[in-house]
Amino acid sequence: MSDEDQALPVSPYDGPPKDAPPSVPPEQHGGDVDIQAVGRFLFSMVVGLALVCGAMYGYVRHMQREFELRRPPADPLAAERATEAPLPRLQPSPDDPRTGAQAMRAMREEQEAALRTTAWADKSKEFVIIPIERAMEIVARYGVPKWPAATPTASPTGTNAPKSADGGGAQP
Repeated sequence: MSDEDQALPVSPYDGPPKDAPPSVPPEQHGGDVDIQAVGRFLFSMVVGLALVCGAMYGYVRHMQREFELRRPPADPLAAERATEAPLPRLQPSPDDPRTGAQAMRAMREEQEAALRTTAWADKSKEFVIIPIERAMEIVARYGVPKWPAATPTASPTGTNAPKSADGGGAQP
């Protein structure tokens, strides 16, 4: 037997069967791809893309016009307003000796002087500004007027704990 007779059975993927008519050579049928169909497809894709881009451009322009129509009118007094920041303004440069440290010291001295002085806040209503230390002494001595009296608190056992001789609560 020859080698051809002992070969394995022919699979459908090994090519055309031996009794099939001869195939047409590629140079006679023009290849496997229809160039005109590919060209029509690419042309339709370009036209479709152009239509979508045009539609999006029109939509964006429409939305811009709608936005402009709904925008509130400009403030006619905006040009007349001051361009400086409203008070309190920040210190221009803390490192500048003319405005920085000297200005901070002067401001601190003014604040300290205001805390140490006594003055009328509103003479008609008899409101007075007094130093903090003096205010604490007055509150400690006389209490705060019109302040509710302190109520005794219950001890953990539910009864008021008796005071010891030193004024503190009873020790457990």
